[in-house]
Amino acid sequence: MKHIDEPRLESDLGYRFEYLTELMGFTEEDMKTIHGGAALLAPLVPALVDAVYAKLSSYDATWRHFVPRQDGYTGQTPADLAAVTMNHPQIQFRKQHLARSLEKLVTAPYDGKMVQYLDFVG
Repeated sequence: MKHIDEPRLESDLGYRFEYLTELMGFTEEDMKTIHGGAALLAPLVPALVDAVYAKLSSYDATWRHFVPRQDGYTGQTPADLAAVTMNHPQIQFRKQHLARSLEKLVTAPYDGKMVQYLDFVG
C-alpha cells in the first residue's frame, strides 16, 4: 500500500495532480491520445456543453445554483429560478466558459500551468 501525505494534497497542487492521475490511471499515453484527438473532439464541444446544461436544468437542486451571479459575469442575473432559461445571458456566459475549458482540456499541455488552471476552475 502506497502512503499518501493527505495534508500535502491540500497544499501542493503538483502532488495532488500526481496523486489523482495515478489513482485514476491517467497516463502520459492518455494525454497524448487526448491531444491527438483534439481536432476530432473540439467540434463536439458545443453539443457536449448543451447536453451538460440540459441535464443540469432538469433538476431544481442543480439549476438553482445558476441564479446567483457567476464570477466575471457583469450582466443582469435571473430574478429567480423560473427566470433561469437556456437563453438567459448568464447561462450563455457560463456555457461559453465551459466550452473554453473543455477545449483547453483537449489542446493545452498537461503541465504546471494546466494544474493551476484546473484548480482554479474546479
